[in-house]
Amino acid sequence: MKMTVKAYSDLNTPERILMGPGPSMVSSRVLRAMAHPLLGQLDPKFIELMKEMRELLCYTFQTQNEMILPVSGTGSAGMESTLANLLDYNIEISGGLGIFKGKAWRIGLMGHISRREIVSLLLSALSRLLH
Repeated sequence: MKMTVKAYSDLNTPERILMGPGPSMVSSRVLRAMAHPLLGQLDPKFIELMKEMRELLCYTFQTQNEMILPVSGTGSAGMESTLANLLDYNIEISGGLGIFKGKAWRIGLMGHISRREIVSLLLSALSRLLH
């Protein structure tokens, strides 16, 4: 069976004002940055940029904590790294099921365990992780 290949034009999307929860608008500065060549995660320039981001994160969160670091990944990767750190404090964490798998989380504050001491433990752990 012989198949014919249709010729397609280059992608030329119209400009839109996006007002939903996502995707969201991107500034022209970000679009220009995205047009730069990609760097590998072990490239010295990439490591330099990650150090700069770390300094900016410290400034943003007003912390001197040397453990603050940018996570090169999706928002879910950032959430997962935060939750993994909470496990060190024995804080109950559970993930969503079905369509919420990997997207919905419960962090030890629901039902019969949402007592004042559990909330205090969670806030204390988050404070230590962020400062």
